[in-house]
Amino acid sequence: QNDVEVFLAMGDVNVAQGRHDAALEQFTHAYAIAPTNPDVLWRYGHALWHLGSAVEARRVYETAIKYDRRCVQAFVGLARIALADTQYQSALDHLRIACELEPHAVIHKIELIETLIALKKPEECTALLPQVLKTLPADVAILQRFAVIAIVLGITAEAISALERALSIDANNADTHCLLGRAYKQSGNGQKAQISFRRALNLNPELKEAQNGLSLLGPLSILRRRKPPTL
Repeated sequence: QNDVEVFLAMGDVNVAQGRHDAALEQFTHAYAIAPTNPDVLWRYGHALWHLGSAVEARRVYETAIKYDRRCVQAFVGLARIALADTQYQSALDHLRIACELEPHAVIHKIELIETLIALKKPEECTALLPQVLKTLPADVAILQRFAVIAIVLGITAEAISALERALSIDANNADTHCLLGRAYKQSGNGQKAQISFRRALNLNPELKEAQNGLSLLGPLSILRRRKPPTL
């Protein structure tokens, strides 16, 4: 058991560093020792999926659920495999279970709403948003994903609020500034949109969405600055 915990801990460190090949090696060792341990199985499946072995990852996730019907990470793993295959209804079913098992995990609700958007179910998305708003963590990536959802649903005030919060955590995140530009543009505030797109490009000159957003806003701002002809 101690060996399994050591292999899992080493694998988790590699996952956090994005080294999924090294993580797979550690999780494979753990799997050889404890092939029915759900905590081993879902991690093993996670590494397999990141390395492109979706079929094998699905089998491993399903095995994890066989041994533990409350293995939420296995349900999330199956949902992500389904999403990658555009099997949105299957993904939705798995994410609903994940939300039931971990009702306070915001990331599951975010992924659930993203799937509902893909299935064109805006009413259910709107009903879930207040639950997410109450529990949004101080996590830039999650705040960005929430903002994208809010923009798609046309709730720009919430998107702007989430992005401003993200900037209070990391003021030099080009993607956040770009999303803020997108939100301001959608809300009709071209001036603030321009400022946000420019800040994004200052941080990352190759950001295409910011380039396109600024180019579309440019002619409008020039027209607004022109003085009317004198008679």
